[in-house]
Amino acid sequence: MIKKFEKEAMVEGNNKWEQAISRMEKLYDPIYGDAPMRSEFDRDYTRVINCNAYRRLKHKTQVFFAPKNDHICTRIEHVNLVESISNTIANYLGLNSELTKAIAVTHDIGHSPFGHQGERILSTISQREYGEKFGHGRNGVHYVDDLELLRDIAGIKRNLNLTYAVRDGIIGHCGNPKISGQKPRDEFIDMKKFNEPNKYDPFTWEGCVVKLADNISYLGRDLEDAKEMKLLTEKDLKTMIYDAAVTIQGIGIFIAFIVLVVFIVQFIYGDDELKQRRKKTILYTLGGIVLLILAPSLINLIIDSLVVSET
Repeated sequence: MIKKFEKEAMVEGNNKWEQAISRMEKLYDPIYGDAPMRSEFDRDYTRVINCNAYRRLKHKTQVFFAPKNDHICTRIEHVNLVESISNTIANYLGLNSELTKAIAVTHDIGHSPFGHQGERILSTISQREYGEKFGHGRNGVHYVDDLELLRDIAGIKRNLNLTYAVRDGIIGHCGNPKISGQKPRDEFIDMKKFNEPNKYDPFTWEGCVVKLADNISYLGRDLEDAKEMKLLTEKDLKTMIYDAAVTIQGIGIFIAFIVLVVFIVQFIYGDDELKQRRKKTILYTLGGIVLLILAPSLINLIIDSLVVSET
């Protein structure tokens, strides 16, 4: 198994480790002695799945609210799917899967009812009444820091008191991954100052993985629900994929032609060494353009084979 990011994993020895495992106050010592049975992130995972905010996710909307169909995705199913996908990616890359697991089950804990439509309505009301927008990332941090309570070993109710890395994962997942590539930030910020999606990249590579897994999860599962609710057919999905391929094809061919023109000019006016190099790159570019021209047809063949195999 390839573990190219093993050196970047958020484990002891990472230069961000002490910040990542820091808490707002010391968590009670485990009762099982000096040898810990659970890591700091595993303790966070257990604390989250035992809190009421996590339990309420089973009644919260992913996309379709109040469906009579039991097979439509809810928010709690979504976070479990994100946990599964991020765990696979983290293990493959050599990252800390205990951290991705904890972030995944926590990332939507502050989500409003009725999905993103409910969030937009709440944000409008909040902006009008209090002069600031509502966001489920910021609300999630508010939940775990101020509202959700668990009893400690003395029976005293205290907030979840999660590690910085997991709290950061709540705000870090908001917004879409950057097209230019997703990488963690170095800045150690105050979570209370977060007020808009995509303002900060995640603090850890594990947070970046959960952000990507979140998008993978909802894009795939939402389409399944749309089919289940008869809003989309197989034909609609094929058309959507084909249209997207044609759009990408047009952009790709345009860029490739510009690059090709530049290479040809360099080939004509360059020295012998440059001409030799450009001869190969021109051929590669022409091959790429041919593939782009054929792409929609190839995608159609793939889609047809998938539909046939499914039925």
